[in-house]
Amino acid sequence: MTEKPGEYEEAEAHLKVVEQLWSRPLMSQLKEQLPSVSLGNVLVAEARTGLVPMLWAQSLPESIRVMALDPSRSMLDLARDRFDEAAQKRIFLTPQSIQSLSYADGVFPAAVCTEGIITQHQLVQGLTELTRVVDQGGSLLLCVPSVHSFGICVDMMEEAFAAHELEHNLERLEQLQRSFLTSDTLYRVARELGLHDLSMQHHRWTIEFDSGHELLTSPLIRQTFFPHWMSIIRSSERDLIVRYMIDALDTYFHGQTIPLEVDALSILATR
Repeated sequence: MTEKPGEYEEAEAHLKVVEQLWSRPLMSQLKEQLPSVSLGNVLVAEARTGLVPMLWAQSLPESIRVMALDPSRSMLDLARDRFDEAAQKRIFLTPQSIQSLSYADGVFPAAVCTEGIITQHQLVQGLTELTRVVDQGGSLLLCVPSVHSFGICVDMMEEAFAAHELEHNLERLEQLQRSFLTSDTLYRVARELGLHDLSMQHHRWTIEFDSGHELLTSPLIRQTFFPHWMSIIRSSERDLIVRYMIDALDTYFHGQTIPLEVDALSILATR
């Protein structure tokens, strides 16, 4: 895979910020859901800078090897740099995307993915591939941000559209929000793929920001919903809308921190 411009900076931002705001809070709530296996190798798709494979490996027998995949070589480079000698012997890093896995059918007893799936289209592609490479009777754990995450941003965007008489974008925003994920969608897609013994959980936590600018430029926002939100706005209008959102947040929360609600979904299933 060819490295995209800014990919190393994105990887560093993930390591320094997204892990702290998304990966670590989520993994602290997932300890009881991480699949336990006694034989074979396991898979982590969209492994980013390596936190998830490291934490999962700690709960598995030393004989288990972890295949950690990510489409970004920069993410994998940073993961490799943080692994100690023991981790390097157990965790194998490979540049691959969840949407197109090179492995044969049914080769893993378990697979985990906690990143990279935002929309229903990505869910179908990614979960289809995970289901394919997990063996019959194997376990899959998938985690995604739900449509209810970061609701304050959507509220500010709607207000910005109204303030600048860009109401035509409201319908686009509504359509976009319908493409994001809910528990019903996650459950339906899992059932359609033949998964069973489904166990779903909500995971919620709050992050606080000192300003609207800090919130809207956070790597957590920029690496999740932000590109999708901006895709529905004409390029000539994007700066105008973002500036309005920043100013509105600073006005409403003047002298206070700005709370950002994270709403994540996890589903543990059997192939």
